[in-house]
Amino acid sequence: MPKTVLLGMNPGPWGMGQTGVPFGDVSKVTDYLRLAGDVGSPTETHPKRPVHGLDCTRGEVSGTRLWSIIEEIYGDADSAHERLFVVNHCPLLMFDEEARNLTPDKLRGVSAKALLQVCDEHLREVVTALGAERVIGVGAYAKKRAEIALGYLPEGKVTIDSIPHPSPASPLANRNGGADWRAEVRAVLH
Repeated sequence: MPKTVLLGMNPGPWGMGQTGVPFGDVSKVTDYLRLAGDVGSPTETHPKRPVHGLDCTRGEVSGTRLWSIIEEIYGDADSAHERLFVVNHCPLLMFDEEARNLTPDKLRGVSAKALLQVCDEHLREVVTALGAERVIGVGAYAKKRAEIALGYLPEGKVTIDSIPHPSPASPLANRNGGADWRAEVRAVLH
């Protein structure tokens, strides 16, 4: 049973939104994780964001980067999953009218607060079910949510760390062909 939870923020439209797997770039999901089959679709989708499932031809850079470094460090997917469980804090894929991804950090109001509380409870359930000893936020937001959700635990029960997000919008993830980002991730995951 994995004792480390790797925590993302929410699904992306070209990753988990297509595959159901956090950071789920199709090529990594099929080639590295060896998943196959049909991916279901919600009854209502945004017309600009159809679900193509494993037939999606658009890559998801964050997912490619994250699953690639996991493979480099741990080897095959079975070995990686003995150590890591990858999950998103918020499992909902949300879009605005223009089909832009609405991330939980941008939501406001009573409904947003209620949603985040449900997501925090889900994280507590995952950590408890796994007997996890460590939660690593992928990016600052995920680390912050882990600290909020797990702050009630006794000191030392769960260690909370973070790795820099692999987003193409991150200067660190792009610098030196990604070598600086990979070095920082390796330092935390080892």
